[in-house]
Amino acid sequence: MYLDRIQEVPSLGHQLVIAILLLSVSSAIAQTPLDLQKKYGKPIVSYVVSEHILMTPEYSTDGQVCMMRLHPRHYASNINYVSANLPFQELTRVLNELVPLRTRGEKRNRLTRAQRVEEWNG
Repeated sequence: MYLDRIQEVPSLGHQLVIAILLLSVSSAIAQTPLDLQKKYGKPIVSYVVSEHILMTPEYSTDGQVCMMRLHPRHYASNINYVSANLPFQELTRVLNELVPLRTRGEKRNRLTRAQRVEEWNG
């Protein structure tokens, strides 16, 4: 009869795991954007420029965009994109939107591989 009333007490290992989990969850929940920025640095801002493409700008000292990095979008609110490629037609449209031909100028003559190597080596 007495043995029926004894409850199983979690082992010390189980108690330790539970304590670590509770501390981890509570500290993750308590982090603010400022806490994260102090720990990891300034956040990187990316813009969704099309369904499959993100653009991350970099700025010069005068605050103007000096470089735009285009990279695949890996997720949306309820969609995961698994491709690491940028769809060519979508990329062309985005490039023409971000930096129109009148801004970037006409395409120059294409160099052969040998010419590029020679130009690179100076």
